[in-house]
Amino acid sequence: MGEGPGIKIINELEFAHEAVLIFFIISGYVIGISHIHENLKLLNLKAYLKKRLIRLYPIYLFSLLLCALLEPSSFSLPQTIGHLFFLQEFVVKTLNINGPLWSLSYEFVYYLLFVIIWSLRGYSKNLYIYICLIVLVGVLFIGHNNNALRSLFIGWIFWLAGLYLARLQKKSVNSDSMPFISYILIILAISHLQSGGFYLMSLHLNFAGTDYIPPTDLVFIPICLLLMLNITGRHFKYELWLKITAIAIPALNIAGLVYFRHNIRQNEDWMYGTVLFCLSMALMWLKTNYRYFEKLTQVGRISFAIYVFHFPICCFLNTWLSQIFSGSTLLISGFIITIAATFSLSYVAEIIVQPRIRNLFFNKRQVTT
Repeated sequence: MGEGPGIKIINELEFAHEAVLIFFIISGYVIGISHIHENLKLLNLKAYLKKRLIRLYPIYLFSLLLCALLEPSSFSLPQTIGHLFFLQEFVVKTLNINGPLWSLSYEFVYYLLFVIIWSLRGYSKNLYIYICLIVLVGVLFIGHNNNALRSLFIGWIFWLAGLYLARLQKKSVNSDSMPFISYILIILAISHLQSGGFYLMSLHLNFAGTDYIPPTDLVFIPICLLLMLNITGRHFKYELWLKITAIAIPALNIAGLVYFRHNIRQNEDWMYGTVLFCLSMALMWLKTNYRYFEKLTQVGRISFAIYVFHFPICCFLNTWLSQIFSGSTLLISGFIITIAATFSLSYVAEIIVQPRIRNLFFNKRQVTT
């Protein structure tokens, strides 16, 4: 079945990969504000590890059980053991029916690496920048056969960026709005233009591979960091330069294509990227109030469950509903049923089941971030 113009436009606004990069920044930030200002003591370390495990593992197990019910043939013994110990992509391949689970193995490693950073909390926050530089140098020496390890390190840079934000001071005078739509459009423009690949080729660097987080994703750090700086209201004295860099990345990419006489209109991705960038500049005046994000608090409470449940539900319903419906009816009914099923299951898991599991291990006065 061919794509209609509406579906085509929706596909061009697809944001899944970039959302994972922002998720890593958010994760580092949340862990940072929750623990980085505490002293690393044995009691605090035990509480931290227990909180992370209880926050992650029960919902994760529910998602694996859902996958086993919907596609039992995927669960060989190695696959099962690998996923139970967060070894997907390092030892076994991630289940096809729940592709997003690859990021949880990375997240688990970052939680463990944080303990090392936590022990260095007394050092300057610039320590994170030095670590990122060391990681970048290390990436240069990782062979092309170690895509998972290279992806892990690149993702850690995004995670450390969030941790860095947690060490910054809150603004004394905080604006209550920001050009949120323009920032998202810049991210989409960079994605379509494939700016990371453009600059690496300009430097005659080659990182061929099938990385989940390739080195080319590093071009997203300025705009993602700028977005999070505004949302969290943190003070960063180089914020203006960060904004200039975020805008310059797609702008110079487009200028380079023009300079080298590439016909942008003949490449659909370049054309969409150029249009999205121009639109982002035209809408820079349009501000979004932070209060709109506060309305998403309830969704945030079940966001983890949504993340690990949505893909298998979508895969199953796509197969099942396509036997009953077709065309626009399939699209509309599939969308509605998928949203309803995902949110319902996520609500039950996060709001009803998860608190009861948590209460078995913590008393009511303990923080459960």
